[in-house]
Amino acid sequence: MSSKINSNAIENVRVFRFISYALVFLMIVCIVMTISGLIQNAMPGWPVGIISGVMLFIAMDRLCTHHWFKHLHVFSSEWATTFGTQWIVIILFIRLLLSYVKGPDAFIKDMLLFVRGNIESFFSPEFVVTALLAIFAWYRSGQFLELLDEIGLDQVLASRENEAVPQSEAAPAQQRLVNLVFSTGITLVILAALTRVDLRAIFSDTAVSSPVDLNQLSSAEAGTLFYFIFGLVLLSQSRLMSLRTRWNMQNIPVTSHDLAKHWGVYSLLFLLILALIVSLLPTGDSRGFFSLLGTLLGFLIGVLFFVGQLIVILISILFSLLFLLLGIGLP
Repeated sequence: MSSKINSNAIENVRVFRFISYALVFLMIVCIVMTISGLIQNAMPGWPVGIISGVMLFIAMDRLCTHHWFKHLHVFSSEWATTFGTQWIVIILFIRLLLSYVKGPDAFIKDMLLFVRGNIESFFSPEFVVTALLAIFAWYRSGQFLELLDEIGLDQVLASRENEAVPQSEAAPAQQRLVNLVFSTGITLVILAALTRVDLRAIFSDTAVSSPVDLNQLSSAEAGTLFYFIFGLVLLSQSRLMSLRTRWNMQNIPVTSHDLAKHWGVYSLLFLLILALIVSLLPTGDSRGFFSLLGTLLGFLIGVLFFVGQLIVILISILFSLLFLLLGIGLP
């Protein structure tokens, strides 16, 4: 089976992997933008920055550890130990982080309640929502990566995928990836529409709702728009991977050595033209395409900076726990 794999295809796997992983990460960023916008609308007092940073931190961890996790047999002892240890650390870190950002007094109070066995205080609404969203980011990132492996990133899985299979088996990986991209996109459209509704007025006794500027795209709507753009680029990239794997399996020579480069340039050019046309439509929006691009870059830079802060806060939490164990007040 492996003898059918063309050496040129193997060389292109690294390029495909880098581009595909970058696109998946950008799509997760767009998902986080939409979810954070909805949370900001419904619960303005919640730490939206913390929740967004945790989700992206989990997505980055999934991208970095996917190659290692896929070699572990699911539900084996090694898999259970690795998976369980990882998520215990993540859950404890999320809870400590949510307490720490409220200040030293709130952090000490929450830790004392937890040490005394008050488990109910551990599962606060913010913690439950953050943990569920972290699980969602980890699972959805894994879905994209597994399908990309079947399409072409993992040559062994791709060669199995392109073999003749009975019609009763699952749909091809390319079709499942299309379904995943658009089903997630439809969900984001619904969530972005909910950001136009004053959810605080709905779930409270007051009948006064804050005005909504219908002529201004919110960050949630910008995230949804860019999700579809990056999703279409990912589908185009995966289609090329699927074709190259199929050609390789059938020993069809490819004379062009720059096929991947030309494919990517033409796909990007098509999407830029499409985005330009959409930005010129008379929708009443006062923000252009480059303004929306600036919103995405600003959100991405801000959250990546916050992920760096998470590492610093983790170190601070460890030192704070050490001070508490020694009976010394927090500096």
